Amino acid sequence: MTAFRMRPLGAVGAVAAAYGFLFGALLWWRLAGDVGDGILSVAPAIVVIALAFTSQADRRQYVVRIFAAMAFLPLGLMMWAGSHDRGGLWLLWFALVHVIVFLAMVVWLASFATRIDPAGHVAPVGADVLRRRLESLAASIPSVAMGGAERDRWIVDLRAQEPEGRTHRIVLQVDEGRREVRVREFLGATGAAPADHEKDLRAAGEAWFDPSRPEAQAVWSKTLQSTMIEPDRLERAPLKLDMDRAELLEGGGGPIDGEALVTLLAALVARSGYVWRPQLLSWAFCKST
Repeated sequence: MTAFRMRPLGAVGAVAAAYGFLFGALLWWRLAGDVGDGILSVAPAIVVIALAFTSQADRRQYVVRIFAAMAFLPLGLMMWAGSHDRGGLWLLWFALVHVIVFLAMVVWLASFATRIDPAGHVAPVGADVLRRRLESLAASIPSVAMGGAERDRWIVDLRAQEPEGRTHRIVLQVDEGRREVRVREFLGATGAAPADHEKDLRAAGEAWFDPSRPEAQAVWSKTLQSTMIEPDRLERAPLKLDMDRAELLEGGGGPIDGEALVTLLAALVARSGYVWRPQLLSWAFCKST
């Protein structure tokens, strides 16, 4: 019997379709177009609705399909509207609103699509038991370090498996009253050796007229993210819970990279009766990271 539940992603398609209809309707109203213009204006929303009924077996790909249609099809509409008789500078306001909605959707999806709820039959443990389970799990993985600056806030760092100069930090904030763990992920690079996709310093199309530009030698970056975990991987998490201890099963399911660590932590939290609730942005995170 599974110990967790994930939210159906149909709401993602519904929100994207509603935005597509609203955006198209306002664009059609501003253009004062005919019926043909109206049909074209709501075409992106119709495409999103069709995508919303596709398979959710791969949750990541489902979100990518919906999000790509919601983000890029309205841009095509604006380019079409720019060639219309009534097109004009007012389209810049539409573009600004679209960018704001795009960013708001990113923040919302980072929490909605990654949330994991414990199954109804899982009895929640106390915060102290959860803390001891987290500490024992971290102690059983050599590449993981864990510390707690506050009683209900712990910081988990992936160290040995990360290339030199790169960090993967996971901040866990436990709310025992709500039975949830708020999660913030932080990726950083400080003078790290660039990956293959980070070496090229040229923009698209520049390679043919600037082939001699040197490659990047070091990378500095800071990234916030929310890892989206696939249900089957969460179900197979090699984790053993015994009272107030949690240990990695023998073999460990392979090397512990960032996604594997997040999966283990999410499985521990869900099996302990708490909600795994990632947050891309929060005031507490800005103050502490």
